[in-house]
Amino acid sequence: MSIIFSQDELDKIHQIQLQMLIEFDRICRKYNIKYIISGGTLLGAVRNGKFIPWDDDIDIRMERREYEKFCEICNDELDIQQYFFQNHKTDLEYPWYYAKIRYIHSKYTRTGQEHLKMQDGIFIDIMPADGLPNDVFIRKIVILKCYILKKCLYASVGKVSEKSKLARNWYKLLSKIPRRKIFAAFDRMSYKYASDKYKYVTSYSFVKCRQKEFTERLWHLNCVELEFEGRKFLAPKEYDRWLSMTYGSDYITPPPQSERFGHNEITEFYIEEDTK
Repeated sequence: MSIIFSQDELDKIHQIQLQMLIEFDRICRKYNIKYIISGGTLLGAVRNGKFIPWDDDIDIRMERREYEKFCEICNDELDIQQYFFQNHKTDLEYPWYYAKIRYIHSKYTRTGQEHLKMQDGIFIDIMPADGLPNDVFIRKIVILKCYILKKCLYASVGKVSEKSKLARNWYKLLSKIPRRKIFAAFDRMSYKYASDKYKYVTSYSFVKCRQKEFTERLWHLNCVELEFEGRKFLAPKEYDRWLSMTYGSDYITPPPQSERFGHNEITEFYIEEDTK
């Protein structure tokens, strides 16, 4: 059964995630690496300069070349007494094509992922933004490829957690595809469309075959500072267009009470400081 966090628990999670974001920002500013807050983090910053009370993560996006720079220097710079930089190269059990920073003094297990042997803990998401073809038809084909590859990575979860036996069996078949081959296929597309001549980018790991799933490359590079929880972080200069595209033109208005919940379902949670 999934855990329903109290507001006190959410506040503790937010404080840890904020410290991770501050550490991430410190590294990026030291090495002149560009990033943007996105998703609910960007929405919270624009709405009232802080976390959306029911949100349960922090979202960061980086243009691919900026992301690669960060990956190269992160392990030398990150405070490893507190955090772990996780991607499929630093944690061979990690099944996703984007990175996380984990708080190592915690447990934060997502529903359906209890069987995975990867490093666990409270996290922030760091998503690379990869290029897409300029041609509309070819772009749709690439997005479809990304969607299929994403499902192949999800197979390690779906073969256990899907409710339907047919779906579980299907994912069992997909899970036999070596993960390194899936990552290599993603890499080939990423490198092919890395040039500035490709105007649009998307997060390959989160495509859903909808047009709004991609944005302009320059939105990740033309940044402004926005206040979030009393600190300044980088955000897309075109944040109004970004949020309107993602949440609708009335994004400033909070959703009804029935829709105020986080999107990470958790089955195991603790913070080591709380258990001492």
